[in-house]
Amino acid sequence: MMTQALREPSDPGSTERRTRRLKLTGYALAIWSFAYALPHLYWALGGRMGMIAIHPAAPDLPQWRQINWVATIGFSALSLLGLAFRPLANGRIGRPIILLIALIGCSLAVSHAFYGIGSRTLTVIRAFARSQDVPVFVLVDLLIFEPWFLIQGMLLGLCGWFSLASTKGRRRWLAACAGATLVALAAALLNLRIY
Repeated sequence: MMTQALREPSDPGSTERRTRRLKLTGYALAIWSFAYALPHLYWALGGRMGMIAIHPAAPDLPQWRQINWVATIGFSALSLLGLAFRPLANGRIGRPIILLIALIGCSLAVSHAFYGIGSRTLTVIRAFARSQDVPVFVLVDLLIFEPWFLIQGMLLGLCGWFSLASTKGRRRWLAACAGATLVALAAALLNLRIY
């Protein structure tokens, strides 16, 4: 059974290192997520500073503030998840739930980054080929926002990785993350926006 494979005993030193790494990765996830929630909270409250970093039409959307409230809540929840990962990963009931959340978050964040970096890179190449200016929001997205999603996904993946003790469990985790990321990326490429 998968639960037994995930709980294979290991030497105490290895368990201690794994627990310490899970704790540090959880803290990094919490800080990283909270840092990204702050500008969304500012925009949700009606703030207008920093708009150069986003598509010029975005703030004019009627649902702009609602989108930012949802993003604020989502990234705040991921921040709390980072703090709770180590205690929940040790529980019999919490482990499958927290691993599922990490798997979904990892695959969506990494596929979002791959799709965004790819599409923004093509936009930059096309602009250079046509001797056009590259909009600032495209460069900000390419150099800041999309790498942020990549790191977010990697932190979620590492939290799952460090919560598993066995080599078999870690191999399954890696395969699940890669498979889910490919499915999400394929859906994005087919314009089936699932995120």
